[in-house]
Amino acid sequence: DPTVLRERAEARRATYYARKGFRQDNNTVVVGTSKGRGQSRETTQERRKKEANKSARANHNRRFMADKKRNKGMIP
Repeated sequence: DPTVLRERAEARRATYYARKGFRQDNNTVVVGTSKGRGQSRETTQERRKKEANKSARANHNRRFMADKKRNKGMIP
């Protein structure tokens, strides 16, 4: 029955987001304060999130593989 399946999926989604601590916040702009003032707690959290999500992009392996090629001697 499609309605039962839909309800189960919604319940599964709700428990997943509740466990994960999901909050729908689109404020992902990482901007610090003026020079010498440090960053706010929110800025450091956004920066940490940015660092954690870098591996999901296509660039995640470039630096490592470039170092590997350099160490193998392919590039003088």
